[in-house]
Amino acid sequence: MTETSRQLIKTLKDQNVYVHDTCTLNVQFQGDAPDVKWHKNGQEIHPSKKYRFIKNGNEQTLIIDDCQLTDDQAYYSLRLASNPKLDLISCYIQVKDKYVNITKHLEPQRCILGQQQQQVRIFYLI
Repeated sequence: MTETSRQLIKTLKDQNVYVHDTCTLNVQFQGDAPDVKWHKNGQEIHPSKKYRFIKNGNEQTLIIDDCQLTDDQAYYSLRLASNPKLDLISCYIQVKDKYVNITKHLEPQRCILGQQQQQVRIFYLI
């Protein structure tokens, strides 16, 4: 079976992850997994402390450690090493802030509208 005729059994899916979490992108091929290259926003990424690549049998996996809002929220794609110009499959990773730190609660405020003083009510949205 040639690399170009391989079919994906399990594809990439868009994911939502939280800041500092680990994100795992995994694809599964029919037969042994071919050699691939991972891309982020169209740029090839290489193994590092941040990105780990695992090839196991018919699976190819990208692990993104310590996800950050500014760095890792992106479009990720997988390309065959034999055809590095064409995305085989892709997904979008959205990184969300895990912690909301409320430093001061909302309080009713008074304001002057024209010549009259009115009380403004603040509604809490949950």
